[in-house]
Amino acid sequence: MSNMHQFDTGDGGSVQLNSLQLYALLNLPAQNASWPTYWALRRRDLITTACTGTRSELTDRGRAVRDHYFAKKESNGSQA
Repeated sequence: MSNMHQFDTGDGGSVQLNSLQLYALLNLPAQNASWPTYWALRRRDLITTACTGTRSELTDRGRAVRDHYFAKKESNGSQA
């Protein structure tokens, strides 16, 4: 089972992601992400809807999570 990670979403909320979801979010466009991972990110409004011929992009919430991840990583010198 994957580790869980908690991040601020920039809108006063927070979100928990497992390691697979976090990896997919940090490496968008995650073309090889599984459907459960894609839907978990989309349900949390962290990525945009992917339509035929378009890629998912980070939403403002997704960018806030990514920024929080890198801030945590920088502050403790290791992975969040």
